[in-house]
Amino acid sequence: MQVCFLITSLKALEASTDDILYVVRHDNKGRFTYNPETGRIWCKHGHTINGVNPDLEVVDSSFSNLPEVLYHGTKDQFIKSVMKDGLKHMDRNFVHLTPSVETARKVANRRSGKSVILKVSTRDLIDSGYTLYKSGEVYLIEHVAPSLLSFA
Repeated sequence: MQVCFLITSLKALEASTDDILYVVRHDNKGRFTYNPETGRIWCKHGHTINGVNPDLEVVDSSFSNLPEVLYHGTKDQFIKSVMKDGLKHMDRNFVHLTPSVETARKVANRRSGKSVILKVSTRDLIDSGYTLYKSGEVYLIEHVAPSLLSFA
């Protein structure tokens, strides 16, 4: 997305280029990338935009500082489906996982209802042939089989 288009779209908020670039540079999760040569900004994780190919690092067994466990926060109302079909990316490009149970809990608590934290062994994901990516502090995957999931 062009920053100038974004600014035009955010006129009601009176956001300037400096305001937007401040958010990009100071976002505590490092979610955004800005290319000053093209004037484009995008979400590193690719969230919901088809065709966005964020800069993703493939994680394999030789990856340094490989977390033993990754977590995913969700709501109790979705657990039956998750335990039947696994974690699916739904309307996003990837399932988001985190090495922090606290972060998973914060994500789950964004919606109303009882929060549930699931965990998966990072080694089991890799050994099962899944392609796991890292973008900032977020781990991304297309799907996690229910057989690999357990409650944290």
